[in-house]
Amino acid sequence: MDQTRNPYSQFVLVIGFVGSSRSVAALILGAYDAEGRLVQVGSVSSGLTVPMRRQPR
Repeated sequence: MDQTRNPYSQFVLVIGFVGSSRSVAALILGAYDAEGRLVQVGSVSSGLTVPMRRQPR
């Protein structure tokens, strides 16, 4: 099996979240730009349903 690198892939950091102190609805993603500054590049859903987010840990 030949492996090829995805030219659109990028290493990102989780720099924050959307939600409350008791649940996470989405993660805010960041990456370093050409000048070395950490900038927001997008967000991704946590993948958890509302009932799952509300369950005690």
